Amino acid sequence: MNRRQFLGLSGKLSLAPLLLNGTSIRSFATPLMLTTCDGISDRILVIIRMSGGNDGFNTIIPINMYDDLAAYRSNIQIPDSGSNAYITLDSSLSSEQQVGLHPTMTGFKDLYDNGMLSVIQAVGYPNHNRSHFKSTDLILNGIDGTLGGGGLNTGWMGRYLDYSYPSVAGNPNLDMPDPLGIELGGTSSSAGFFSVNPNSISVNLGGQDAAGFYNQVSSIGSLPPSEYPLSDFGSQLEYVYGMQNSLEVYAERISTVFEAGANSVTYPVTSLANQLKTVARLISGGSKTKVYLCEIGGFDTHSQQVDVADHTIGPHTNLLNTLSEAILAFQNDLSALGLADRVLGCTFSEFGRKVISNGSTGTDHGNFAPSFVFGAAAAAGVLGINPNINNQDAQGALNAEELQHDYRQIFATLLQDWLGASDNAMNAAMFGDFTSNKIAIVEPSMVCDEGCRIDTFTGLSAPISVSIFGILEGAYLGGVSIMHTKLMDEGLVPYEQPFNTAPWYYAGTESFAENALFKQDIVDWVMVELRDPSNSYNVMSRQAALLLDDGQVVNTEGTTLQFNDVSIGSYYVVLRARNHIDLITDSTVPLPNLGQPVNFADPGVVMGGSSQLKQINPAIYAMIGGDYNNEGVVTVSDHNAFSENMSNINVYEAGDGNMDGNITVVDFNIYKDGASTIGVEQVRFD
Repeated sequence: MNRRQFLGLSGKLSLAPLLLNGTSIRSFATPLMLTTCDGISDRILVIIRMSGGNDGFNTIIPINMYDDLAAYRSNIQIPDSGSNAYITLDSSLSSEQQVGLHPTMTGFKDLYDNGMLSVIQAVGYPNHNRSHFKSTDLILNGIDGTLGGGGLNTGWMGRYLDYSYPSVAGNPNLDMPDPLGIELGGTSSSAGFFSVNPNSISVNLGGQDAAGFYNQVSSIGSLPPSEYPLSDFGSQLEYVYGMQNSLEVYAERISTVFEAGANSVTYPVTSLANQLKTVARLISGGSKTKVYLCEIGGFDTHSQQVDVADHTIGPHTNLLNTLSEAILAFQNDLSALGLADRVLGCTFSEFGRKVISNGSTGTDHGNFAPSFVFGAAAAAGVLGINPNINNQDAQGALNAEELQHDYRQIFATLLQDWLGASDNAMNAAMFGDFTSNKIAIVEPSMVCDEGCRIDTFTGLSAPISVSIFGILEGAYLGGVSIMHTKLMDEGLVPYEQPFNTAPWYYAGTESFAENALFKQDIVDWVMVELRDPSNSYNVMSRQAALLLDDGQVVNTEGTTLQFNDVSIGSYYVVLRARNHIDLITDSTVPLPNLGQPVNFADPGVVMGGSSQLKQINPAIYAMIGGDYNNEGVVTVSDHNAFSENMSNINVYEAGDGNMDGNITVVDFNIYKDGASTIGVEQVRFD
């Protein structure tokens, strides 16, 4: 079983959620922040995912364009008169901000009138993706669709927590007993909490009562074995038992605070209401959890969205009523419990629906839609104006220029202005570009002062995650975008880093386990250096790493590289490989860079451009092979290094240019092809 297969397995293991009073709960193992600024340390964020793609035009109705909208969706349009007409949200607004709430959303009207609801118009992201799964992943990953939205396997919440709590994620203790994040209601693990560090596994306990919560968790599995087999299975088993131990500690804590908590109001009998009821009870019981993620599904209303005879009833109406009444009950409960000033919430959906309805009294996938921020600390009002519903693409969805608010503006504002994330923490979450473009969704008197913003809380420097991609000429397989792993297949790649001799003289102790889950994907060891932004010759930090067959550079655990001895900032990045010409970036790279790997297969990224790379085909550039003495130039001395080891088989030697474990004429040809190549001065050892 290789690394990718195990990632699939671990994903399946994490699908089973904990259940508390019938509510699905998933625990994410990161502890509570501590701060010297009064009130900030107690703040909580509640996020509600409206799964399926909510029809924003029947939720927030643009009054100034009502007649046009009715023409586009006459078979589902909400009436503007009569007992079931839309609810005018705020008659004091300008005409282009005048909106009507769906008539079932009386709870939202109450919240707005009491200063506890902000409506954010036309929320989305550039190059919007209309796939449920892809768009959800993009939003939870914290990126957009401009580059296809690929290459990122972490979430914005996970990255923020990784930075702010180095060394403590997944380790509950007396000072920090609670998971920082808890997910309720979902049947699968949210990508938003994915991080470079593993979170605790969750398991389905199936409807136990709160008092029996810990007992149910404790009864799962058996005593761990005294030793684990040296195999992929053994490594998997050790991982699972380690996560089970953390889960048991969290389960006991969650059960304790749940029993200590209470609710003060009657909630509707719905899944979302029960999730929020559980959140309120956990908070009142003393839970220090910072982020709750809840979910309400069913918004994929392609057909029968409304009743044919009465457009104010039907599945979509039921969903909006559930959302509105559950949040109203939650806010009333928090107020009665004296907790309202500690909690701020928001909603999001993966996309909106088209302006034009379909023939099945439904709506198809669109792009932009309104979001809501709710709570005593919300800045009540309507942000933005009604989108121009006549500005449509050929399919009846809004054109791109109707996007008014990037969803990252919402989350960035909530992280910094509400939870108090520092600029460094925002950069780590990959929201740094939005700190200068936040929006007014937090009541001004409740905005976290700049002096109270929080960096890290462990006394340690938060690691910088560095994502790198590269291709070796010698290992590249023609016709496919992948490298071979023959050295690893033959057991020739050493388990300890090989750079402790000339010309590197590196004293690092990096090693990977014999039973590492990802070892079948390893091409070879490489070295990564971070260089001084003011002097590209000066090495600030370096570490030995592993190059995988798909071009990813990972640490010895098979995850993204992390540097602990430098601060967030911009650096020159160097990639070194045995018997290939080393490379350095042409300019500094802002780090961390999880969403935008340093691509050493792109001539535009590399100092010296295409002269420093081997063009394999029109789309693939690779590090040039043949530098058998690793001095940074390919000369006759490299031929001599090849000749000295000619005909050696089953070896791990520099003269093996094609990296198959044998030194043959093929390796001579690689040298000959690269002869006279001169690496840039910054990375040469000559």
